[in-house]
Amino acid sequence: MTKVSKSVLRAVTVLSVLLALACQAKASPIVFDIVNGQLDDGASVTGTITINTTTGIATSADVSVGSPDNQVFTSANITTLETLNNYRDPYTNTYVDTLIYIHQGTLGNPYPDLGLLLPETSLIGVTTQIPLVVGAIQGASTFEISGYPYVPEVFFSSGSLTPTPEPTTITMLVSGFFAAGGFGLYRRRRGRASGEVDAK
Repeated sequence: MTKVSKSVLRAVTVLSVLLALACQAKASPIVFDIVNGQLDDGASVTGTITINTTTGIATSADVSVGSPDNQVFTSANITTLETLNNYRDPYTNTYVDTLIYIHQGTLGNPYPDLGLLLPETSLIGVTTQIPLVVGAIQGASTFEISGYPYVPEVFFSSGSLTPTPEPTTITMLVSGFFAAGGFGLYRRRRGRASGEVDAK
């Protein structure tokens, strides 16, 4: 086997390993940070949403809504976490969005809940920033209309879901840089060695 074919074989092997690692990392759940989340009433929204991008389903949530709504949604108190693909946008009457619905009420106490409406027909394969186009929170404070409890909705004025770098992805990138650097160093040393032999 010639020197060139050996070098090509090594390069292809390294790239194949990196590609396999990349596919494995992409298939795992991704944690999305809520960045610059704010409601129309001035309440800040912070926290994380974990999405399995293979199935397109939100698997966990840890979200805090500040004053004046003062709600906390965690795994300890969330009773319902749903991902509704092709959700109908009530404003445009089109099925182009995905709704992540977080609910912590019970049958006797149906509030509060939080909705995150995302401009994606599906969350499968999504690995980039997603704007929070429209969302709403319904608080625990209620008043009655014709004997039925009514909870006013408060909509998002800004915010996005932004993926945080995964440890596996970081490891993969670092390994890639080291592999590429090591391969280049190996080639340079071999070139010098062969040059010295030729000089002798």
